[in-house]
Amino acid sequence: MTAKKRSVFFILYFLFFNLGLSSLRQDNNGNLSPENSTTGQPVSAQQLVENIKNKKYSGEPRNFILKDSSFKDLVLGLSEYSGINMVIDPGISGTISCYLKKVPWDQALAVFLKQYNLTITAEGNIIRIHKKAAKNIFTSLFFKILLLSALIVTGLLAFVIYKKKSRTNAVDQKKTALNHQFAREYAKKLTYLLETKKAFRNENLSVQLLAKELSIPAYQLSRIINEHMSKTFSELINHYRIEEAKKLLTTAKESDQKILDIGYDVGFSTKTSFNKVFKKYTLMTPTEFKKKQTKSG
Repeated sequence: MTAKKRSVFFILYFLFFNLGLSSLRQDNNGNLSPENSTTGQPVSAQQLVENIKNKKYSGEPRNFILKDSSFKDLVLGLSEYSGINMVIDPGISGTISCYLKKVPWDQALAVFLKQYNLTITAEGNIIRIHKKAAKNIFTSLFFKILLLSALIVTGLLAFVIYKKKSRTNAVDQKKTALNHQFAREYAKKLTYLLETKKAFRNENLSVQLLAKELSIPAYQLSRIINEHMSKTFSELINHYRIEEAKKLLTTAKESDQKILDIGYDVGFSTKTSFNKVFKKYTLMTPTEFKKKQTKSG
């Protein structure tokens, strides 16, 4: 090749090389190199936030060839390119180095934000880039579960302590000797309630109700019945009920329906319980007892 031809070749090569470079729009650092100057489909500030949040990007693919580029300059370049107003909070700085080819520009922005643990919010038509708020442990699901677990454990411990204390108190009460004078006095009052006021006729009668009537603790009344009167509560009440039923059956002249009414009247809630208890104490049913009394009369 002659010297003249070589000169023409180098001139043409130089012109085409410079023409190729001029087609790239570069920033001040020569690092951002989008393929063309069009922004494609416009993206609003709110849409950009939704795109990054849902990881569904609609920005036009660009090339990002960056080496130690200023993050602020990058954001300003994206703001100018996209037409979206962007504001960076004070205190945010740093550099970016990357090689991204044909990546939607909003996806690239998401990558940069993630690298710096940043996020964006839309305020009207302005995008604000700021640091992510620190997670409040007191509102997190983990903290709520932890708190609930602690409350459950505390409740269970309190219940166990209460039951243990109750058992200890019960044992202490049982170990305490029953005052003879006290027991005899309240045994008389109890007898008055049963014989004179006929408290046994209440089908819902309980130690608690009798103790309330006598103004003493239920456990003391139970001990008086067990230790001083040598009976259980059920035995004592059934004794009075059966004795009262025997008196009424002896004087009654009506039918079997009247016998059942007598059972209800003395405090039994069902015919079955009346017959069962009556037979236990007299070895016969209420009907058999009445017939026997009628014959002997």
